[in-house]
Amino acid sequence: MIEIAPGELGPVIGHDAVKRDWLAAAASGRMHHGWLLRGPRGVGKARLALQFAANLLGADPGNALTVNAETPIGHLIIANSHPDLRVIRLPVDDKGKQKSEIPVDSIRELSQFFSLRPAMGGWRVAIIDAVDELNRFGANAILKTLEEPPARGVLFLISHGEQAILPTIRSRCRVLRCGPLNEHETLQALQSAGV
Repeated sequence: MIEIAPGELGPVIGHDAVKRDWLAAAASGRMHHGWLLRGPRGVGKARLALQFAANLLGADPGNALTVNAETPIGHLIIANSHPDLRVIRLPVDDKGKQKSEIPVDSIRELSQFFSLRPAMGGWRVAIIDAVDELNRFGANAILKTLEEPPARGVLFLISHGEQAILPTIRSRCRVLRCGPLNEHETLQALQSAGV
């Protein structure tokens, strides 16, 4: 399993419309099974997906889109040990070098993950960061999961727009567009990073 760095769980600056859309969908009780977060690299899509996952898993009872480390669920997420959360990213080989593609086996393992009932009684959530790094076999494997959505399962796909996404994947997801930060948001992000 890929580890989540503590810095990835901080507040997300900007993207207010995307956050409102997500919170409205979560409050409606009719959760879509596939979400595609699209936008340029480095604008906070992965951090947003983690915040949405934490919200869905119950680590954010106040809908502030932050991971509360004081809650038991928040503690599990921060410790990278929540049984109902999977994050799939580019793996690192034995020599510490990052591979160029997400292996198809990592995507196929999602079928097993989603076939199980939620361990903590709520949802099972997976994040693929990013679909741009899947080869065609991985894209086809994720399509199978989207075509046969699991009960109580939600999949977040992150796209930087660097590779074409299969239209069949796009059509089965609710798309959230994350644009570049404006000048004020950029300054705010730099200040929060201590720059």
